[in-house]
Order: sequence, then structure tokens, then C-alpha cells
Amino acid sequence: MNVGTIGNAVVEFFGGAPARPQPKDIAADLATRVERGEIDAAKFAERLEGRYGDRAVGIVREDGSVDVKGLSALLESSAPVPRRQPGTTPANTVPAGQETLQTQLINEFGNDAAAKVFDADGKVDFGALVDLVKDAPPARSGPGYLNEKV
Repeated sequence: MNVGTIGNAVVEFFGGAPARPQPKDIAADLATRVERGEIDAAKFAERLEGRYGDRAVGIVREDGSVDVKGLSALLESSAPVPRRQPGTTPANTVPAGQETLQTQLINEFGNDAAAKVFDADGKVDFGALVDLVKDAPPARSGPGYLNEKV
């Protein structure tokens, strides 16, 4: 959702991040600027094709006009990932600390034992972790492993 200039000003006033412009709005703005002569159509076409390759061919027509729908679709297909809310984790990712823990557990206790520590959602079952560390003999020992003697 693009709240526009006024909405962005209100959001900025109250301390939030401004909304990211939508591809269709960017495409319309660029087309208008090409029509006004603010952007050279030939150079714009060259830059589009240089960045997007064959997908950009035909966006700037022979008469110098811009195919707004085509440009919008091109920008949308290569748009950055939407911003996340602070404090949230992207879907289907494991936080870095859990990834490190999982790697260490696999290295020391094997895949099957380490799999018992993480539930289906990827969250740590601390009871299973404690049981694993207490009961299971590590696959490897020595410096750098969880069972290292200090």
C-alpha cells in the first residue's frame, strides 16, 4: 500500500518509516518524466536493457513513449523484499543462534539426535536439549566441542 506524499509526511512526523513506493507508481512517474523530456527516452531504454536484459526490450516504444504496464510488471518482478516489522523473523528462516546450535549439535551428536532438539516450527525444545547433552555420548570430543574440558 502506498500512502502517497501526505501519508509519508504524516508517518515521518510520527516517527515511522515512510512507505516504499510501489512499482506501478514508479513506472507512472518515469513515463511522465520521459513524456515531459526530463528523461531522454533513448538513454532510458538503454539503461533498462542494460539492467534487465531482454525483459526490458519494448518498454520504451519506437515513438519514445513508455509502456507503463510493462515497466510496472518489470519493476514488480525485481522489487526488493517487503520490509519486516521490527522484532519479527522472516518466514522459513532459523535465527542465527539456532542455526549455530543446530550445526554444533549435528557435528557432536549426529543428525538424528540433533533433530530431536528442534520441533516442527524450528523452535528449540530445551528439555530435549538438556536430555541430549546429559545422556547422549558425543560423536566427537576435544577442543571446540560442547564437551571440551576447561
